[in-house]
Amino acid sequence: LSDKAVRTFFGEAREHGVGKHGVTFPVRGVDGDRGILSVTSNENAAAWQAFLKSEVRDFQHLAGEFHHAIGRMQGRPRHQTVCSDREIECLKWYARGEKVKRTAEILSLSPRTVRFHLDLARAKLGAKSLAHAVAIAAERGLFFQRRF
Repeated sequence: LSDKAVRTFFGEAREHGVGKHGVTFPVRGVDGDRGILSVTSNENAAAWQAFLKSEVRDFQHLAGEFHHAIGRMQGRPRHQTVCSDREIECLKWYARGEKVKRTAEILSLSPRTVRFHLDLARAKLGAKSLAHAVAIAAERGLFFQRRF
């Protein structure tokens, strides 16, 4: 896009009340359907960053739940949100007995990012613990659907 098109887009967004700070959460359903949830704010940058840091996991989970609700309204049966490739990859290393720090080294990520993906996978799978998430993923064959 040209600079003019980008300025026009964000100018129109502001005219419609879209905040100056924001984040978008992509969602993928098991049947290949996709959606997004965008959250914006006009708070100052520091307040927005603090808010996002404390609430990002909840918004990721909310995006999946909202996507399911829209699907049900359209007559689709409820399915669990599909875990991302990265979430499954982190779970796979966890299942192999690797610690978060070692998994981070293997995947060239920060330990915080690995924990983030593990927490999201646990929430998406409806698991009570990471061990429970591994069991659910294994039962559903999620470790065999992707190549790493």
